[in-house]
Amino acid sequence: MEFLRQNVFLLGVIISVLVIGGMLMAMNAGANSEVDRMVNERTELAGSLRTVNRPKLVNRRVVAARQQYVEQVRTASEQVRLDSIAWNKRNYDVIELSVEGKNVPAFPINSALYKRHSLKLTFTETYLDELWVLLESLSVTTKADPEEIDEEAKRVQDVLRRRKESESLNRGAPAPEASPATPYGPGALVVPPPHLRARSAVVGQTGIEPEARKIATELVQIRRAKAGRIYASWDSLRPTFEEPDVNPSEAKLWEAQVDLWVTQDVILAINKTNQQAFYGGGNEVRKPNVLNAAVKRLVSLKVGDPSRTSSAPPSAVISRSPMMPRPGLPTGRQPRRAAAARGSSVAAASPAARSAASLTKRVSNKRYDVVGYTLTVVMPTRHLQSLQANLMERNFHTITQVEMEPVPADDEYYYGPEPVMEATLSGQLLLLTDWTRGTWEPKARQWSSQYPPIIPQEVLLQMQRTSPAALRREDVRRISADTNSIQ
Repeated sequence: MEFLRQNVFLLGVIISVLVIGGMLMAMNAGANSEVDRMVNERTELAGSLRTVNRPKLVNRRVVAARQQYVEQVRTASEQVRLDSIAWNKRNYDVIELSVEGKNVPAFPINSALYKRHSLKLTFTETYLDELWVLLESLSVTTKADPEEIDEEAKRVQDVLRRRKESESLNRGAPAPEASPATPYGPGALVVPPPHLRARSAVVGQTGIEPEARKIATELVQIRRAKAGRIYASWDSLRPTFEEPDVNPSEAKLWEAQVDLWVTQDVILAINKTNQQAFYGGGNEVRKPNVLNAAVKRLVSLKVGDPSRTSSAPPSAVISRSPMMPRPGLPTGRQPRRAAAARGSSVAAASPAARSAASLTKRVSNKRYDVVGYTLTVVMPTRHLQSLQANLMERNFHTITQVEMEPVPADDEYYYGPEPVMEATLSGQLLLLTDWTRGTWEPKARQWSSQYPPIIPQEVLLQMQRTSPAALRREDVRRISADTNSIQ
């Protein structure tokens, strides 16, 4: 007993350890049994899954329907691509050149054939001829010619003089003396007296009174307005070539071809808009002319360089030419300066500046090339929407900006009684690369017979320097294969 009393603490510790250890052993035994139960359940489930017949879980009809849907989407997508190419190409025939009595397409360029028959000269001549045909299709007229005004002013002045004489005779007064300006006109040997010098300076060397000149100018302007359906001249088109060229670059030939396509669409859109004004809405005018036309004057059409990848229209980088349209529609070619100013201005602007000026931010890429242009016309604003619609329905045209300005006060044209504005339309034309740069058939490992590449390699080489990201893989291979021949 004495021992127990002395070691009671140790006995308490021993008993506590035994109790706690027993409890832990009991708890561990329960956890192990729960784990074993869960493991057994999963083992049985895994065994069941091995015996499942997997094919019975797949609905073959659903899979087949999905596969058919995917094929339909792919087929529809390919058809959309082909329809887009056909739509883009349908009105854009390349220039045809006469070679030994046969018509040969200008593109793709056959270098040997071009060299043998001097086809670059033939191309530029044909290009200018086709531009003339397009311009004449507008039924153009021009502003009053100074010589014509002088002749009319002489006639008007004679009529006014006879009228004054008749009025004086009717009043019984003596007939007025001849105009003092007459002795001091051309060939006069005397200086006009001081009291007549001011009027003589106004009358000028022609001896025509200001009143007669004003009346004559109005008469000639009205006569010219009734002589055609729109004011236009050769300088309105800003041609790529000023005159036939013996040895232009292949890139310049392609620029002229694209310029012709854009000009064709613009002129056809103008013609349709005027036809709608003449004969649409149940109203048919007797004598269509400038006075009742929708588009009364083609001021200018500027087409950008298609080898440049900028999306900005030429108006963003080209200042307006100070030249006025030349009077008359010449029957023969004359030296022209319009195209020279265009090229230098385009080159001066940076690609970033040109791109920033575009609303769509489009640039030439692997799917399409962007051709910017600006069209400036004088017309009533109520017809502006029709002009835009007629232009955009021609092809993949997008009007990115429209600017309106009052017609200058010193404008020398007569447009009729309806108010008009000078409208400048900035636009873009998309040319799909699948037909301009050609369609490559991977399975056949050759160019498509329907869409061979027609764009010159020289243009691709320029694009490689300015924007290589716009080139497709087949374009790069084509450049690599033909670099030596290009240089």
